[in-house]
Amino acid sequence: MKLKSSFYFYLLGIPLFLFLFVIIFLTSYLIAHGIPVLSLRFLFSYPEKQMTAGGIFPVIFGSFYLTILAFIFSLIPSLFSGIYFAYYAQDNFLTFALKTLIKSLSGMPAIVFGLFGLALFVRIFKLGLSLLASSLTLSLLTIPYLITTTEEALLSVPHTFYEAAIALGIPKWTVIRKIILPEAKPLLLSGVFLAFARLIGEVAPILFTGVAFYLKTISFSPLEKFMALPYHIYILATQHEKILKVRPIAFASSLVLLFFALTFGVGAYILRMKIKKYY
Repeated sequence: MKLKSSFYFYLLGIPLFLFLFVIIFLTSYLIAHGIPVLSLRFLFSYPEKQMTAGGIFPVIFGSFYLTILAFIFSLIPSLFSGIYFAYYAQDNFLTFALKTLIKSLSGMPAIVFGLFGLALFVRIFKLGLSLLASSLTLSLLTIPYLITTTEEALLSVPHTFYEAAIALGIPKWTVIRKIILPEAKPLLLSGVFLAFARLIGEVAPILFTGVAFYLKTISFSPLEKFMALPYHIYILATQHEKILKVRPIAFASSLVLLFFALTFGVGAYILRMKIKKYY
C-alpha cells in the first residue's frame, strides 16, 4: 500500500517539478540577459534612435495609464453586477443564462475583444486609434472576470451577517454597503490586483485600437496614441529591423513587465492569506 502511494506521489509530482523547472529556467534566463541593461536611466529616460538606445519611460507610463483607465471604466459595472447576482438576482433561467454568458466571455480569446473594440470604439464611436479606445476595449475584457470575482467575494462573507442585519430592520442596500462590502474588501482587492496583473500584460486587445511602438514623448491626452510594455516587447523580439541589436532591451523590458505582474500577483496572494487567517 505504501509502495503504491509513493508511486502515485512521484507520478503526480513529476509534472509539477517539470513546470517549476521551466519557470525557474525562463526567469533565470530573463534575469541573466536583462539585468545588465536595467538601470534607473533605462527606466526613466526616453527612447532614442528608434528604440535602439535610451530607456522605456514612455512605455511604462503608457502601460500604467492604460491599465488605470481600463480599470476605472470596468469598476462600476463589475461592482454593481456582482452585487446584483449575489443579493438581488432570482434563481431562474435568465440568471443562469446571464452567468453562463459572463463565464463564456471570460474565456473568449483576447484578440476577439480587440477586433470588437476596433469596430465599436475606433470606427462607430469615432474615437480613432487612441488610449481611450484601447482602455475601453480592455475594460470589456476585464468586466466578466471582475463580475465573477465580486460575486464570489460578497458570497464569501458569512450569511449570518446579512440575516442578522435584516432581522434588525436595516434596509437591504444599507446592509450591503455598510456591512457586506467592508467585510468582502480584502477579497475584492485581491481580485483587483489579479485584474491589474492581467491588464498590464495584455497585448491582443490593443493591437488594433491605438498602441504604437515608438513615440518620442508622452501625452496625457486619452485621445492620442500610446506605448505599452507587452506590445513593445513583441515588436522588439519579432519585428524590429535591428532585432539583434535591440534584443537586450527586449529582455530588460520583459523583466520589468514580469516584475509588475508578479508584484500584483503577490499582492493578491497576501490578501487571500489574510482572509484565510481571519475566517
